[in-house]
This record gives sequence, C-alpha cells and structure tokens, in this order.
Amino acid sequence: MLRGAKLFAVCLCVVAQGALWWRAAVWYPRLPDRYPIHFDMSGTPDGWASKSVATWFLLPLVSLVMTALMMGLGLGGINAMARHTPGLINIPRKDEFLRLSPEERVRVLGPMSVFLLLVGAMEGGLFLWLVEGIGRVATGATQMLSPWAVFVFVGVVLTGAAVSAVATVRGMGRRA
Repeated sequence: MLRGAKLFAVCLCVVAQGALWWRAAVWYPRLPDRYPIHFDMSGTPDGWASKSVATWFLLPLVSLVMTALMMGLGLGGINAMARHTPGLINIPRKDEFLRLSPEERVRVLGPMSVFLLLVGAMEGGLFLWLVEGIGRVATGATQMLSPWAVFVFVGVVLTGAAVSAVATVRGMGRRA
C-alpha cells in the first residue's frame, strides 16, 4: 500500500513541477518590464522586480530544489536516517522509536515518507499558484493575489503532519 502511495505522490510532484515550469515559461513573454514579486497580507502588491529570466525563473527554481529535497527524504533519506542516525528524527514517543530495530524504525516511518513526498507535491502546487497569481496581477488580469491558498496549504500540511504523527505512534504500538 505504501509503495502505491509513494508512486502516486512522486507522480504528483512531477506533474506539479512540470505545470509550474510550463506556466512560468508561458507567462514570461507576457510580463511587463516591472512586475510584482511581493504581496501584503491582503494580497496587494508591495514589492516589484525588473523583468529578467533570472528573477522570473528563480521562483520555479526554488520550488524545484524544495521538491527535490522532500523527494530525497521521502524516497530514502528518512529511511537512511532511521537506520543510521535515528536520534536526529523528531517524532512522538521517541524513546520507544529508538528501542526499535533499524528495520522496524523504517517500517514505522512509512507514513512519514509518504507525507514528505506529498509535501513536495503540495509545495509545487503552491508555487504554481504563486506564478499564476503573479502573472495575472502583473498583466492586469486581476488587481490582487488572494492569500487563501497559503492558508489552505498551511492547514493541509499541519493536518498531514498530525495524521503522520498518529500513524507513526500507532506503528510503534504494533511493532513494540
């Protein structure tokens, strides 16, 4: 089951990154010489940049690096840590976790590895939303960048973290 969930999450990461880079490439020629890069809490632009390939594609590049980090952790990094440096992993009931064998620690962290991959996919989606919003505001299609997506993203990540923590604790109960 976890293998299928991981594959699904990896596919979501790839799709989100592909869509992000595609939309950034589509928006770039349409951008004015000066476009918004920062927005206040109400979504009104309050910071601007001059149009250049470097400044425009920095946002997708940051997203790519962050997604690669989450994918690296989800696809093996967290497992390596569970085997070799489990004390660096911050989870509930850590003392019980540290008493497990390396193989049991890896199994217990299965839901967390899926969660990390899903965070990478959601982060790519959030950056896609940012690129779309910046492009729309820059070209005058809309006046503001609605902040709702940021709150949804944070809520989903926090909910996912809680679900992952509960699944980890339950996994330890079954293994101990």
